[in-house]
Amino acid sequence: MRLLSVLRVLTFGASLWAMSDPSLAQCFDLRQSAPSELSGRLVAQGPPKNAGARQGAYSGLRYVLVLPQPICVKGPSSVRSFSSVELLPTERTARFLPLLGDSQVAVSLAGVTSDGAGQGLSAAATGIAQLENGAAAAENSAPQPRTAATAVRGFYQALGAGDGAAAAEYIAPGRRSGPLSAEAMTRFYSRLSEPLRLTALNQISASDFFVSYRFKAPGRACRGRAVVRTIAKGGEDYIDNIRALDGC
Repeated sequence: MRLLSVLRVLTFGASLWAMSDPSLAQCFDLRQSAPSELSGRLVAQGPPKNAGARQGAYSGLRYVLVLPQPICVKGPSSVRSFSSVELLPTERTARFLPLLGDSQVAVSLAGVTSDGAGQGLSAAATGIAQLENGAAAAENSAPQPRTAATAVRGFYQALGAGDGAAAAEYIAPGRRSGPLSAEAMTRFYSRLSEPLRLTALNQISASDFFVSYRFKAPGRACRGRAVVRTIAKGGEDYIDNIRALDGC
């Protein structure tokens, strides 16, 4: 199963390194608000010296999200900024962590907390998507065979580019009509005020995938989720059905 280039990860632990200038970072007061999404490079590290029982049944590696820019956290008497976050694995995503080391990822977060000394942050990642550097990634990697997972990812990447014709290529023949026609998808997704961005893609059965995404259209913002069903036809995998869960 070629999940390595598609799925994105959540992790266990807590470690961030303080930066010297909190004024450069976006600030959060964890008692009132916390970042719900962060992106950066996923790095596997050795276990901390005092790992103890918290490593549980996992491999002993820690998975840290290294941020492209620091964020800061307000405490009762100080402001500290951090350049990385150790993610807490969930049952749904822990198995993908070893596959995604050194990848650029976007992670949906829950339960962001800092340790008592204010030296580190941890968060449970509730969704994750691998980020790619567009054309550079395509030029530097060999073409991959069409799989169900790459069909789903390719479809949402095409929507993000506002290219309905490219998106329609991932839809099963006979299903490319109405809102899934090339014309309708181009008309809607090319006019967004903020392009669609895939934030999570998780395989839930042999043919079904759970996805989450976000975009902004004039007058409204969408944070959507969907269950995408795929089908194999003529040796290729296509999208057969999309069931939106949030009305957008």
